Amino acid sequence: MKKIILYGAGVRGKKVANLLKKKSLDICFFCDSNKAGEEIEVGGGKISIYSPSYVYSLKNKEEYLVTITIANSSEVKKLITSLECRGLKL
Repeated sequence: MKKIILYGAGVRGKKVANLLKKKSLDICFFCDSNKAGEEIEVGGGKISIYSPSYVYSLKNKEEYLVTITIANSSEVKKLITSLECRGLKL
């Protein structure tokens, strides 16, 4: 099973994380340039937040699945291009 990264640690990201936890899916970490270094409490546990540069530097990118939880469509388009160019699957 792929390791899940949630891109966006805002309200939507937390909602998605809670839904995934209810389905017994593990979230590896959040990615958010505005909240890097923080943690979010989800389902009784804490999940770390890392910067996009951390995500881009991951080894074995084929092991990860990135789920985008942000709503800004222009930002999402740029993000998808950036992630795909670095070998990450969405």
